[in-house]
Amino acid sequence: MNPNFEKFKSSISFLILRNSLGIYFLIVLTLTGLQIIFEFTSIKSRVLDEFKNIKQARTKEISSALFNEDDDSLESILKNIIKDKKIKRIILYEEGKKIRMKISSKKNKTHTERLFEKKFSYSFPLLDEGGTTPKEIGSILMITDDSIIYDELIPKIIFIFLNSILKTLALILILLMTLNKYISSPLNRIIDSIKNSKIDGVDPITIKKNEISELYHSILNLVESNDKIVEKLKIENSSYKNKSDEFESYGKPL
Repeated sequence: MNPNFEKFKSSISFLILRNSLGIYFLIVLTLTGLQIIFEFTSIKSRVLDEFKNIKQARTKEISSALFNEDDDSLESILKNIIKDKKIKRIILYEEGKKIRMKISSKKNKTHTERLFEKKFSYSFPLLDEGGTTPKEIGSILMITDDSIIYDELIPKIIFIFLNSILKTLALILILLMTLNKYISSPLNRIIDSIKNSKIDGVDPITIKKNEISELYHSILNLVESNDKIVEKLKIENSSYKNKSDEFESYGKPL
């Protein structure tokens, strides 16, 4: 394995990057899941609202055709409604819940439809409002399946994930550049400076003022303090040696 990568794996920058991204991924996955649930609910609600709009626009003419037993008009109206790609089947019930007419779309199932065939439906009553009190004369059941929702949802899911991936890559790049500039690079310069230090001291380097520069200057002060102690010991050792030589000279015969 590349030695530089091994060095990076044991660095402070890698530790910060790993922990930060771990927390970030948990947050992103949670928010992405919530966003997908919200999008699904929003699309399904909008589809049902469209069914309600059909109810408001078509109830009177369907009720009138059913009351007059005009099957040709009923078939024409229902076929016109089912042209909406969101509706897969319409069942017309007359009074007593007896099926009067069924209209189904002839569309071939898409890949999404084969995956998501769970049905959901919307129904509404048909009323005869000719008398003083409206009387129910039948009802309409519009059936569709979840595929119409996933047809819209899947592109949004893909966009959400691509967006999250691009943001994550951008975050990793920014973190790497920032950590390298403000942590790894200054620390490596300090390490190289100490490794390449000469006997007369450490060559000073310029570092932007922060905690790392304070650490570096503390090391310099420690080195300088140690140099002074060594120098003092050298002087004391030299003085002791001179006194020892003098003492030995006194003991020699004249």
